[in-house]
Amino acid sequence: MNDLRPQATHRYVQSSSSEVELLFCCMPWAASSRPSLPLGLLKGICDQEGIGSKVIYSNFDLSAKIGIDLAEEFATKSSLQGLSEHLFACSLFGKDVLDSDRFIRKYSELPGVLDIVPKDFWFHARDEVIPKFLTATADRLLDHSPSIIGFSATFNQVMSSLAAARIVKDRKPDTITIFGGALFQDPMGQEYHRACSKFVDHVFFDEADDSFRTFICHWKNRAPLKEIPGVTYKNGKGIEYLPSEPVTDLNRLPVPNYDDYYLEAERLKDDSSFDFLVDFLPYESSRGCWWGQKSQCTFCGLPKGRVIFRNRDPERIVEDIITLSRKYQETSLYATDSIISWPTLTPVLQQLVELGLDLELFYEVKASIKKEQFELLKNAGVCRLQSGIESFSTDALQLMAKGTSLLINLQFLKWAKEYGLQSLYNLLIGLPNEKPEWYDNVIELIPMFCHLQPPNNELITVSLHRYSPLYERKEIFGLGTLLSRPDLLNCFPPGTIDLNKCSYFFYEKETVGKRFLFERKKQHNHFKSPDYMQRFRQAVSEWIQLHQTINGRPSLSVRLGEGFAKICDERTSPGREYTVSDEHLDIILMCDRIQVRSSLERRLGKKYSQPMITEAIDELLAREVLIQEKGKILSLAVADCPRSTSWLEATALGYDSPKSIEKRLMPMKGNNSFVVKFS
Repeated sequence: MNDLRPQATHRYVQSSSSEVELLFCCMPWAASSRPSLPLGLLKGICDQEGIGSKVIYSNFDLSAKIGIDLAEEFATKSSLQGLSEHLFACSLFGKDVLDSDRFIRKYSELPGVLDIVPKDFWFHARDEVIPKFLTATADRLLDHSPSIIGFSATFNQVMSSLAAARIVKDRKPDTITIFGGALFQDPMGQEYHRACSKFVDHVFFDEADDSFRTFICHWKNRAPLKEIPGVTYKNGKGIEYLPSEPVTDLNRLPVPNYDDYYLEAERLKDDSSFDFLVDFLPYESSRGCWWGQKSQCTFCGLPKGRVIFRNRDPERIVEDIITLSRKYQETSLYATDSIISWPTLTPVLQQLVELGLDLELFYEVKASIKKEQFELLKNAGVCRLQSGIESFSTDALQLMAKGTSLLINLQFLKWAKEYGLQSLYNLLIGLPNEKPEWYDNVIELIPMFCHLQPPNNELITVSLHRYSPLYERKEIFGLGTLLSRPDLLNCFPPGTIDLNKCSYFFYEKETVGKRFLFERKKQHNHFKSPDYMQRFRQAVSEWIQLHQTINGRPSLSVRLGEGFAKICDERTSPGREYTVSDEHLDIILMCDRIQVRSSLERRLGKKYSQPMITEAIDELLAREVLIQEKGKILSLAVADCPRSTSWLEATALGYDSPKSIEKRLMPMKGNNSFVVKFS
């Protein structure tokens, strides 16, 4: 492996080519807090092929115009996606054709929308801000006289990209416009190309690394830009394309080039005094999802071809991390991997530990990881984990095909807290065939684990995504006719496009307002979801609020002494403190990880009698230090000093003989505190 020790280097450089032949454009509403990994990779390919290219981050310009905070709301709030796309659609097709005034008025009635964006701003943005922004964007793009302009579109960049492309084509028809991204996969991209063929020349499906390289080589050599696998083209029959294969060798892909992101940020700082702060730099260790390849989660919208798991070599991953960190002088980096593969990541983390740098890394993991893996993550500089918890109902998790359970998720959160790692996750509701009692059961359990990290958001209703098992196998889940989500209706004039072909989000016609959309209660002029959803939403909201209080968060901790442990339970107020020893202590030590109760009783049976073990387990369950489900138990107590599960179990099983269990309750500080003594 190359020498990766820090060296003096320039943070970023101007393009090595004075002539820009190809422009990439990152349109709103992409977040301004991080560069685009896809565009960084494509620019890297241009560098390898000797083609002058530049990435224009037009999202910066709009952020500077309306304010970074508001722009980030549009970029990150899924509740604003329909509105954010519609505002640009009005510049593309006209506000009257799209019945915009009526749409905006109705949109403002959705729960919480006006709390984010005042309604007056929407009309001002539609009629003044966005048209001027699009004109200025086209001016910037054409000032470079590029031969090709590429647009990358995720969930709320489609209409802005199409609107900019139309202005470019109107002014300079010979400019080649190309599109790609998550919202331009087949068949969506083919339908967008058909409906917008006057200003869309080519659409790239799936992973564009190979197809883009072939495309620009064809263009450079003046070869026909058709019949390139994965790229649409026009012929007499309409829009055609040849299927493509995903990239198999990720090691041959370039390190992403983010130079233009920093140059754009510097330009805006000079022009408008806006200072764009980088949240993290994205990089990739792998593509696809090893778990999805085995059992795709029911709501996951990853296309089949992109589910196939592939990874870079460990040496290459470390080299990319250090290269990006050193070049751009950033210590916070984010892996875009769906779920990390431990055989690959373990040597990566070990090498990072040896380098001894103060990096802050973000990875997505499966909640069933082992405790020693937490220690390795911590030591390597990983500070944030996306854990994909999704639910605390084992029944719901089985319906989602997550391969986890209530206890696995709680074990993950407990260990993450012990090692000081931030766990980012959401809770989902609204699955087909879910039962209200699942969520009522979780409501009863939340007070037991309220000391653990709550979800990022109060609650997220499951969406029907194209490519997901819910969409592909809807009959199995009892779903009827699926229709395009309504907010697209106000982005295209009637008859312009087949919404069911270009939509990524769907809803079930027969259950509108019951499962996937809010139902309006007309007499009170507000929206409501089913009662069990409201109860669950309230319980989760209260849990989140507990962790936002300035008076101290709930806690349940365990501190080991010589032959005893002190339990401090402050999940409720007033709290209580007590000590445990002997079989109670050994049970807590053993249950640091999930144990099958019958197996635990058998293993501890060499030290204690069966009645002693049963009584102790039941007592700890009653005190809610342990939690039990389907014959398995777990300690909820968070250790002040994390220790390996093997050490804890060896300690618990290492005594020579059982001790007497005569118990005495002794008062401690306050009436609600007590000590459990064993003599």
